[in-house]
Amino acid sequence: MSKKAIFALGCHRSGTKMLAKCLQSAGVVIGHANLHPDEPLTMADFGEWVVKNSEIDGESIFKDLVFKVKEEDVIKHTVLFGERDEISENIPLHVSGDMGEDTRDIRVRFINDMLLDMCGATWEKPFPVLSINIHKGVMKLLKSLIFEYNTLSDVWGTNDCRVMSTLNVWLDGLRDFGNDVAVVFIYRHPMAVAKGARHDITGVNEPHADWDIQRGLDMWKAHNLILLDLLGFGFRKILVKYEDFAKDSEVERISGFLGREVENPFDKAMCHNEGGVIPADCVEIYNRLEEAHHVFR
Repeated sequence: MSKKAIFALGCHRSGTKMLAKCLQSAGVVIGHANLHPDEPLTMADFGEWVVKNSEIDGESIFKDLVFKVKEEDVIKHTVLFGERDEISENIPLHVSGDMGEDTRDIRVRFINDMLLDMCGATWEKPFPVLSINIHKGVMKLLKSLIFEYNTLSDVWGTNDCRVMSTLNVWLDGLRDFGNDVAVVFIYRHPMAVAKGARHDITGVNEPHADWDIQRGLDMWKAHNLILLDLLGFGFRKILVKYEDFAKDSEVERISGFLGREVENPFDKAMCHNEGGVIPADCVEIYNRLEEAHHVFR
């Protein structure tokens, strides 16, 4: 029986974490803490894993990473979640919460950041990344991670929004393993995303001084144009709407798609005011998403 890889994808602040929890309730393994519940990943472990699994002809393009692991230029790529007064190689990067709440795997994040960097894209300004532009060491790293997930789980996934840009590369890697691939796409009202991103960018409740609504709308537009393009690919897919999680029908659609019962983690408190004038280009994209929502069910 083929292993299954399920991606929960959408623009940042569109509900991918909520969607990941929904998939987790159906038994999909998402995040390092859920793949290795008894083995917290430390910075030292992470550096060792990167160097070991990216070697080509006995040498890794990340061979200096272990020695720079405490420096800011590397930390910005590995991204320690939560505030810490100092960086220690023995501090767990991920700590599992109740019911496997932690859906992150810093290795997925690192690989995607490298893929984006190599092609001049960013998490905020994405565009599709192709394998032809990728260093063999990074592709080997990606395939090593796929192998690990396949070895320890029959059904696994990720909700890293960066995969919207790097999905082509992931599909090329998965092809070598024969995984069944399915994608649950999610979209949300553009103004809700723009307002949510403005607060979320710093991880605090106060708006970020350099992040205005237009910047958030530009991010929404770039991601959802990619989403609309990916809907034309041949893998199994479904498109869900964040706001419709307030109704059980959207969760029932996901259950039918997966062939598994799922729980609804929707929190009304997370809904943001959608007021404000939306540019015409965003309206056009949103209308296309609404139409696709009725097609990819």
